This record gives sequence, structure tokens and C-alpha cells, in this order.
Amino acid sequence: MDINGCLAFAAVVESGSFAAAARELGLPRSTVSARVAALEARLGVRLLRRSTRSVALTDDGEAWYASVGGAIATLREAERRGLPGARALSGTIRLSAPLDFPEALLAEAIATFLAAHPHVRIDVHLGNEVVDFVSGNVDLAIRGGAPGGNEAVARRIAGFRYASAVLNREPRCCVTTASQKPSGRGEFGRAAGNPHSRVAASQAAVARRGLR
Repeated sequence: MDINGCLAFAAVVESGSFAAAARELGLPRSTVSARVAALEARLGVRLLRRSTRSVALTDDGEAWYASVGGAIATLREAERRGLPGARALSGTIRLSAPLDFPEALLAEAIATFLAAHPHVRIDVHLGNEVVDFVSGNVDLAIRGGAPGGNEAVARRIAGFRYASAVLNREPRCCVTTASQKPSGRGEFGRAAGNPHSRVAASQAAVARRGLR
């Protein structure tokens, strides 16, 4: 079946002209005309009567549009529903990050994303173990070097330079949300001693590191 030809034909019928159909489809007028002509040649009938100022359906054109018009409308609706920008993002994103990843940087990125997508919840898992995306039920992972195996799709997002330091006091971290005030050592602080601890953010979160 000539899907492109059917789409072009339906656009011409619904918009009333080849020029309007071309604007709707984002194609040159000549391409729309060629696709309709190819469809007519494939079917062996004339679907449209053309003049310099207008187009009109032939009897065969009316019959063909009655047959395919509903199916094309269904395809358009399916495409509209499937586009990422057609509806607001929602649901939970499970993110894994290393224990030594800068908490303030991570929290700032999470806060920015959640401000733009308030219906999303981010579940952060802190740990240095190799991530199994399937069994670990993880959507995204931040790792250094060359992370993942052949099944992982990796993209470089940042570069860091690390320096060794000795601290004689325990780092202190805190996480705040829209409904929670800082309370000393928070979830990020406890995560430093537990590679499998979790912290969840449902609104804008801010993390800062300091010394007690």
C-alpha cells in the first residue's frame, strides 16, 4: 500500500488544495502532486479533478477517501499520542550514581529537571557496583571511564579532576525538598557508608556539603 500517497491525497482533500496540503505536510508542492499522481497510477483511476484554482474529488476519489480517510485519521492520532512532546512527562526515573559523585552538582541537575517536569519522581541509588540495568531496574547510570557493556548506550556528560585529601571530620550533607527542612546529616550523608542506600526526590532538591 502507498501510505505516502494516501497521506498526500487525504491532505489535499481535507485542505482543499495542493499548496495547503504541502504546507500541512511540510513538503514541496511538487512532491505532494507527484505522490498523488503515483497513487492514481497505482490504482489505475483518477482521484482528483485539477484546475489552476481548485481541486475536486471524482467519484472514484470519493470512494477511495471514504475507504482510507478513517484509517489515516487513526494513524495521525497514534502519531500525536506517541510524540514525546504531546503530553507532560510523568513517572519514576531510577538513577544510579557513584558514591563520590559531587552531591551538589547532582542535586542541582535533579532540581532543574524536576522544575521543568514536576510530575516526574527521581529515585537516586548511590553505589559503585557495576550496574545491571535489567535486574537492577535502573533507567540511567552515571559512571566514570568506559561504563557498561555492549548492551549499554553511553554518552559523555562531563569531565572531572579528582584530588586526594584526608579529613579528620565526617562530611555532613543534607537534602531539602519542598516539604522538608534541612536536618543536619541527611540521606546523602548516610549514603557514604551504605553503597545500597536510596534517596528519593519528588520536588526540587538541594544538597550541600560542609564540615560539622
